[in-house]
Amino acid sequence: MLEFSPQERRELTAALDALTVQLAACVPLYHDAAGTWRVPLHPLLDTLELDPLLECTVLLLLRPQAYPLASGTMALVVPLGEALALLPLSRHFPDAVIHVGRIEALQTGAVESAAPLTRAQAQDRHP
Repeated sequence: MLEFSPQERRELTAALDALTVQLAACVPLYHDAAGTWRVPLHPLLDTLELDPLLECTVLLLLRPQAYPLASGTMALVVPLGEALALLPLSRHFPDAVIHVGRIEALQTGAVESAAPLTRAQAQDRHP
């Protein structure tokens, strides 16, 4: 698991909150008993209005699952994180790329700080 400083956690949470609020304004979100947030696939794709080739690619990469709704019907849903990752691909969410970029930068920084040092890196730090 990645370790983040309190400041990095606040930045990560702010970026995720901003993306989630943007998405929730357009598409319903479902929360299951396990605590997982899910987004219905078809309203998501309708909202994103992706180019046909890009939409086909997205459909190949996503792993939608059938999810029972309160009305008794079933819907194809994807995890919230996967849905948020698609927002920068849509012209309807122009600032999403900024938030996704912040998240990626924080994750990359956490991975690099958690990775074991190579011999050359250790020698550079302690000559």
